[in-house]
Amino acid sequence: MARGTWGGSGDPSIFQVTFRFLRGTSHCQTGFKLRDTVTNDNTAQEVADEVFTQLAVAFRGMLSGLDSLESIDVLKLGSEEGGVHLLTAGSGGGSLTSTSTSQVPSFMCANVAMKSEIRKRYGQGRMFLPIANDSEFDGNTLHADGVTIIQSFLTPLATHFMGDPVTHDLLLVNAHPLLPVRGAVGAPGYRPEIPASWYDVVTNRINSTVTALRSRRVGVGS
Repeated sequence: MARGTWGGSGDPSIFQVTFRFLRGTSHCQTGFKLRDTVTNDNTAQEVADEVFTQLAVAFRGMLSGLDSLESIDVLKLGSEEGGVHLLTAGSGGGSLTSTSTSQVPSFMCANVAMKSEIRKRYGQGRMFLPIANDSEFDGNTLHADGVTIIQSFLTPLATHFMGDPVTHDLLLVNAHPLLPVRGAVGAPGYRPEIPASWYDVVTNRINSTVTALRSRRVGVGS
């Protein structure tokens, strides 16, 4: 398992990637984090362009023709550096067949658990991926077609951004800022200070129970 710190001299860059998209007329987003496997090897704009190249078509495969992917935004954590890949009008439409009556509300989504090998809450992450049609689930549960649609995005995500750092320029990670000391030494629940850290994601697991988000703001839908 690979893990380390970020924000210090010699540490890899960590990038927050955000997909901004329209579900009907609702503005939504989801995203994940990537680390540079070579220190300062990529700019935020280069990351945005690479994610677009590798994942834009797959992401549009989760959206209906009534929806659209608007942009891929990237922020280099700990800095003001950002990059964006904007989609031109009409180029980001979803590829799922849909009608207005088969559309589900924009707050419906699939919860994907992003697991590192450290069994601590601060080393784990999650991502909320859009569910466009009522044909993807029965009751509260994704059925096989729904899982297949979500997996069609997770497969290229794993192919291009998970695996051996020797053969990948960018890798999917969970990351957090500095976590302060919690509790008192010797007391139940005590935890020492943990520096700003990253942890490579080793598996993505689809939760078959459909989720309803309370908000699609940054940090809630990503």
